[in-house]
Amino acid sequence: MLENEVYAEFVKAMKKYVHIQRIENAINSGTFDCIVSYANVTFWCEFKEDDDKELRASQVSWAKRRMDHGCLMDMLVITMSNDYFVVALASDLIEADGPINKCKRVTVGKKEIPEFFLHMFYTIRGDYDHERNREGTEQLH
Repeated sequence: MLENEVYAEFVKAMKKYVHIQRIENAINSGTFDCIVSYANVTFWCEFKEDDDKELRASQVSWAKRRMDHGCLMDMLVITMSNDYFVVALASDLIEADGPINKCKRVTVGKKEIPEFFLHMFYTIRGDYDHERNREGTEQLH
């Protein structure tokens, strides 16, 4: 699957729930492909055509500059395998010094990806009271 096809599948699954802005290299070389925002939390996402692709040197450099300032959890690398999204933290890819299939990652079904992301947004926000946030996730079922 090509990178733009992975991105299109992600947008199709997520556009109803989050704000997605494609910015690939619009800011500077190495900047990740898009920004995904919800509930005052933003993730930078890089899409790869398959799980044996590595970050380019300019992407590693960009991510390391962010990591130097404490941004460890908000940069994700996403690909697809069959009908599943494969999601990894950029910091884990950099630590593993290799592609997605060589680092810690999670596999999430297309139907489950919105709930997975909403859980991540609430976790990053420090909002563990899911009963209070039930309203935001009920629309997923």
